[in-house]
Amino acid sequence: MYMKNLFFAFFCILGCNNGSTASKDINYYLPNRYEGVVVVVFEEKTKTTSNEFKIPENGILYSSHARNTGVFIPKYFYVDKNGNKIHNIESYAIAKYHNQLKENTPYILDAYDGKFNIKPKNEIKDSNTYSTKNWKTINWIYFTVGNNERQRYALRKKANQIIDSLQQQISK
Repeated sequence: MYMKNLFFAFFCILGCNNGSTASKDINYYLPNRYEGVVVVVFEEKTKTTSNEFKIPENGILYSSHARNTGVFIPKYFYVDKNGNKIHNIESYAIAKYHNQLKENTPYILDAYDGKFNIKPKNEIKDSNTYSTKNWKTINWIYFTVGNNERQRYALRKKANQIIDSLQQQISK
């Protein structure tokens, strides 16, 4: 009985903290019927964030906002040329878990985030010292859109190649 009361009190406290742990929706709008890799590279000089990301036809968005932090729920939508929602894109993992996969239906196959550091061009090369304090940090996310397991692995490989290529381009 004591443990039940303790758990009840714990959940009451969590529920009464004025929403500080509340999740927020992050919406990604993709061109209709887009399948492939989507990469969003975030600008870290700014402190402003956005909850809305319109993905261009090539799948790579350089956002002028900082990456969102905290708890959030990503939502993915196909949109027409005017930006009107056509329908949402479901998670492959959730549909598979619930045994609700449909043939020839695009899903969000994978979603990853990360960052890479860019060394300043004018940094002095000293073989006795190694520090990343002056390096620029670039945050990114990627997700893949496709309709089957084989495509999932091929797109994951392609996404990693794109991230590597972006890192090389930005560090030049």
